[in-house]
Amino acid sequence: MLSRSYFDNDAVAWHAPNPSSFGYHHGPVPHRNHQPANASHNADQQLPSIAVSKVNTGVCDLELDGTGTMCGTVFSTQPSMRRHLRDSHPGATQNPSRTNVAIMEKAQGQNAIKRWVLTGGWRDARYLREPGRGPECGLVARYADACERIAREDEEFRKKFGEHFHRRIMQQDPDFQPGKKSRARKYQEGAAEAEVSPAPPPPPPPAAGPSRSARSVPSQGRAPSQGRSGGLRGGRAKEIILISDDEDEEDVKMKFEAYTP
Repeated sequence: MLSRSYFDNDAVAWHAPNPSSFGYHHGPVPHRNHQPANASHNADQQLPSIAVSKVNTGVCDLELDGTGTMCGTVFSTQPSMRRHLRDSHPGATQNPSRTNVAIMEKAQGQNAIKRWVLTGGWRDARYLREPGRGPECGLVARYADACERIAREDEEFRKKFGEHFHRRIMQQDPDFQPGKKSRARKYQEGAAEAEVSPAPPPPPPPAAGPSRSARSVPSQGRAPSQGRSGGLRGGRAKEIILISDDEDEEDVKMKFEAYTP
């Protein structure tokens, strides 16, 4: 378990250099070819690229626009980070060697990253893509976890360095993961809209039309009826009305007269 002495010492808190003799261990890493040429360089001449140490945060800390805003893409392996620097930021950095990390490079890199976390540089850095906790089980996440634990247990440490060492987004959303921000926001916005504007109730079922039926309405008076031979004979007339119950059409009334003797 990392203790206070691992961070609060002269070699870390005040004297850990970045870059070291092995290159940059954390950002901002200046992209010199994005900066204006000075008097000693021709405008068409590229400035020499810089070195990024193999002991780094696992986050692309390359400065993009000269204002301190860094890339922020997160990598779980160093080869994938090297490919990103080569393909997405060509000419910005030297291609790091693939030799094993020397003991001195590891010590200087870890001290530089500890200071980056301890003094709030990691917490407050500006990124184009929010890196969250950084790579899973990476140095920045490990050091930020340790510093926040020590701050909870040690009041003197808390007064000296503060109590929050992770990125501010992690204080607002502890479950935030790099690359999932847009989907999470879309889900949250959809849930908020559902709370503000509840779904309207389903429309009532259409009223059932009158069933097909026949009504017999007696008519006033008597009317003659026609016998088998075509002649009329006396009888009482009834008016028969048929009403259609078709819902898609207007009611149709069919009427005819029947005569009963």
